[in-house]
Amino acid sequence: SAPIHAVCSNKYGSLEVNPEHARPEDDVVANISQLTAIVQEVFDCIFNSLPRCPRNFRVVCSYIKKSCTEKFASSVIKVVGAFIILQYFSAALDTPEANGLLEKAPGLDARRILVLISKALQNLVNHTRFRETYMDPLNKVLEANFDRMNSFLEEVSQVPPDDSSLFPATVDGKQNVKQEDYEEALKQ
Repeated sequence: SAPIHAVCSNKYGSLEVNPEHARPEDDVVANISQLTAIVQEVFDCIFNSLPRCPRNFRVVCSYIKKSCTEKFASSVIKVVGAFIILQYFSAALDTPEANGLLEKAPGLDARRILVLISKALQNLVNHTRFRETYMDPLNKVLEANFDRMNSFLEEVSQVPPDDSSLFPATVDGKQNVKQEDYEEALKQ
C-alpha cells in the first residue's frame, strides 16, 4: 500500500515517539502526529481493500468464524482478526522483504515505524489501548476505528452471495466445489 511504501522509502526518517529512545534531533510531538496520520492511512487502506479481497481468503475467514462460533462465541470476530492480522498484515509489516513487499530490508527507522503500525493493528483487532502515555494519540485513532475493524472482519468473513455456490476452482481435483465439500477438505 502507498503508506507502507512511503515509510519504506524513508520518506519520514525517524518517527521515534518514545522520549526515552528519541535522538536529540527528534521532535516526539511532531513524530506522534505523523505516525498517527500514517496509522490511520494504513487502517483506511485495509478497510477499503474489502472489494479486492480474494474469494478464497473470504472462504477461509468464513470457515474460521463458523468453526469458532461454538467455543468462542463472545470473541469469534477477534479470532478471525487475529488470524488475518497476525498471519498476514503483521507478518508483512514486520518483514516486508520476506513477504514480497520489498526487494530488500527496510532501514532501521522504517522498520521501527512498521513495528509501531503492526502493534497498532494488533491493538485494534484486540480492542486494547497502548499503555504508554506517549502513545495516547494513537489510542484515540484505535478507539475511532474499533467499530470499523469489527465491520471489516464481519464482512471479510462472509462469502458474497453470488459466489456462495462456487468455491475454489479445485479441491482434490474436483471442479466447482460446493461449500460443504470445501469445508470438509479443510478439516482433513
